[in-house]
Amino acid sequence: GRFESFGTGEGLPNDFVHALYEDREGNLWVGTNTAGVSRLRDTPFRTVSTSEGVPGDAVRAVFESRDGSMWVGTAAQGLARLVNGTVTRWTTRNGLPGDGVSMIGESRDGAMWIGTPVGLIRMKAGSLTRYSTQSGLPHENVRSLFEDRDGGIWIGTVGGVCRIDGERCHPVEGLSLYARGFHQSADGAIWVAGH
Repeated sequence: GRFESFGTGEGLPNDFVHALYEDREGNLWVGTNTAGVSRLRDTPFRTVSTSEGVPGDAVRAVFESRDGSMWVGTAAQGLARLVNGTVTRWTTRNGLPGDGVSMIGESRDGAMWIGTPVGLIRMKAGSLTRYSTQSGLPHENVRSLFEDRDGGIWIGTVGGVCRIDGERCHPVEGLSLYARGFHQSADGAIWVAGH
């Protein structure tokens, strides 16, 4: 294989990258530290920034939902959903537990899951459900999400792992680690990446 590097010399507005996501059209979305989110196709980067509705330039998470919407999470200015030129924003003023967004995901039932340093939100049909340590999260700082083959939702935090059951989180005993990712093997076992 061959490695190729892209930076400001190739049109990226900032060399500090926090998030990467490839959408269904093959565009690579790049969330930067101080210059918004950029899209790379076959041509140079095109940056989508605060002037086009992205709530902040310090992008920490990028995700495309099944309906084709692009979701952008920022370090301190909340969450944005971009669809057909329209931007919808969420902050603490309208339901987020904190304005920093560290993780965005979608479960098979169409619910959007938003991880923040101060809790987790499930968004479905206009309704927001908040999860915190009071509802069983092992730590408020949410970093990863995984849906297993049976539809179980696993949440990784900086202090452990839990499995969502309705409106409660059930912590996994003995896993008080910084959980960065998950994998389910062919035999059904759930593997957790962390430190």
